[in-house]
Parts: sequence; structure tokens; C-alpha cells
Amino acid sequence: MSEDKFQENKKFLKRYKPFLRQLKRLEERLYQLDDRIESTHSARITGMPGGGIPRGLNDELGQREELEQRINNLLMESRTIKHEILSTLDHLDNPNQANVLELFFINDMDLYTISENLDYSFRQANRLYKEGILNVIPMS
Repeated sequence: MSEDKFQENKKFLKRYKPFLRQLKRLEERLYQLDDRIESTHSARITGMPGGGIPRGLNDELGQREELEQRINNLLMESRTIKHEILSTLDHLDNPNQANVLELFFINDMDLYTISENLDYSFRQANRLYKEGILNVIPMS
């Protein structure tokens, strides 16, 4: 029974991670695009040294605007889920469990990194993680 509860609670807490990873991916693309836009110079004449097909600044600016819109849409869509998870974690009796779970499920950190950051042994971080998941009462 507790294994079912563990898996159910874990599923509730994991709902934000795909949004976070997608946001990181899109933000990385936005940074790369910004670098390309920043390095865009005036159109070059082909046949000249260093010439070639000129990059379309308008196309890149359009791509940037589209990426920003996708990021904003994901942020708005994920905000409710993140709020539900954080509210649930705020109701845990043990603040150490809440802290470990927030770092894991909201900040997308692995347990090894969490244990280092909080000066816990890996075993202690893992124990807090497992006990915290069992103690979560999902808000519906």
C-alpha cells in the first residue's frame, strides 16, 4: 500500500519537471539565437572575401519573438502546477523533507547535488526524499 502511495505522490510531484526542462531547452535556443542576432552584420556582397549568403535579421528577430512567446506560454501553463506542488510541500511537517523535495522536483537537482548543497550525506538526503514523498498529501 505504501508503495502505491509513494508512486502516486511522486507522480504528483513530478508534473512540473517536464515544463522546467522544456523551458531550459527553449531558453538555451533563445541565448543561441541572441548570439546570432548580435553577430549579424550588414549584408555582404557575394563574391567578396568573407562574403556569402546574408543572414536575414528579420527572420531571426521573428524566430526570437516566437521563442519568447513559447517560453511565456510554458511559464503561464506551468505556474499553476508549480504553485500546487510548492503549497503541498509547504504543508509538510518536516522542513528538511520539504527543502529536499523542492530542490529535487522544482529546481531539478539530483540527490547527490542536493546532499552537497545542504551538507547532508547522500544517504540522509535520500531518506528525506523518500520520507517526504510518503508524507506528501497532494492538494486536489
